[in-house]
Amino acid sequence: SGLRISFVNEAAQRLFATDEAALLGRDPLSLIHPDSRALVKSRIDALHSESGGAVPPAQAKIVRADGAVRVVESVAARVGDHGEVAVIVILRDITALVEARQALADSHAELRWLVASKDQVQEDERKRIARELHDDLQQTLAAIRIDLVAAAQRLDTAPQEVPPLLEQTS
Repeated sequence: SGLRISFVNEAAQRLFATDEAALLGRDPLSLIHPDSRALVKSRIDALHSESGGAVPPAQAKIVRADGAVRVVESVAARVGDHGEVAVIVILRDITALVEARQALADSHAELRWLVASKDQVQEDERKRIARELHDDLQQTLAAIRIDLVAAAQRLDTAPQEVPPLLEQTS
């Protein structure tokens, strides 16, 4: 890209897990994770355009000297320094924040799944109870009908048997 790192503070050394000598003179894109290189390159190009003076904050992945991948939020601005153009980049490690947000999103998704499962179990139980009540009611009504038919048949032949049959229907 033609860009080279010309200044590194202590915070950058901690972020990249290396010392100043290992960072000075390097191409900044060599520190960027492959997933984020196109984004960072477009931001660098925007800074070097005639209208570019600064770029809004953005997230990118970097690769530390130990190989660990970190997520950073970067802001960058183009500045003039004695006729030379320089870019100042400020990186803030937001890996823990990104991981916490993902864990929260995963937790919310699991909670939604649990609530949906609970609702389904409740609905299934309601249907089961309704079926049982319906079946019990059907059996009770069938028994009452049998008793009433038997009582009706005995009205003429054995009226004394009718009251006990009617009592069974209550």
